[in-house]
Amino acid sequence: MDRLLRLLDSQHTEAGSAPPNHPYSPKNIVLSGYRANDATDIQLLLTFALAWTPIFATTWMAMAWYCPRLKLSDRLTVLWFVLCGTLHTFFEGYYLLNHEHMGQSMDVFAQLWKEYALSDSRYLTSSTFVLAAEGLTVVLLAPLSYSMVFLIATSSPYRTTVQIMVCFGHMYSDTLYYATSGLDYYLHGVNHCRPEAYYFWVYYVAMNGVWMIVPAVLLLQAVRRNAQAFAALDRISKSMHTNGQLKMPNGL
Repeated sequence: MDRLLRLLDSQHTEAGSAPPNHPYSPKNIVLSGYRANDATDIQLLLTFALAWTPIFATTWMAMAWYCPRLKLSDRLTVLWFVLCGTLHTFFEGYYLLNHEHMGQSMDVFAQLWKEYALSDSRYLTSSTFVLAAEGLTVVLLAPLSYSMVFLIATSSPYRTTVQIMVCFGHMYSDTLYYATSGLDYYLHGVNHCRPEAYYFWVYYVAMNGVWMIVPAVLLLQAVRRNAQAFAALDRISKSMHTNGQLKMPNGL
């Protein structure tokens, strides 16, 4: 009789009626071999924050040594793009390489991703949108972010053009990220975020919202600089016309 009960219980589990072995939403997603984090959310977030200390300190000292005349606003902008380039390359690059077995892994990056996935479980289910978005971020936005560090440090005339490109890229990908998740919820009733407000407002809204707000400010800054440059050229051109100093090309 005991054997029969165990057999029936096993068939019941295989049929998919057993409770999920994970804390993510929606509950019906299957995460084979999932292992819960052994570090708390506070430990993970502190580890992540402290890891940036030597990176930012090294970048700041390098700017003080190689380009001491750089304005404070430009130095802060360099730190932002160092953050973007490093995060895209290593953290998101890690995700692309390990997304298939993220739920089973227990290294620091995997536990960070599993913690964040409480606000968006698509990161543990190899969502096609997430993979495509993260892939483009690693391939395009990471090198563009690093290139901005060089362009700012050297006062390159290409700075504003590249800044517009990378800022627009961040805002566009973030908009799609919010839109696809929102449409899943409103059109299909699928909620990828746990019901607790903490995961929605802090992880999902605030952490991603930074990549809407800061790029928007830097985008407006770059557009304004381009407008000022073209306005200056227009004034010079009008002045040359007024003073009769405009030289026409040969043959015209």
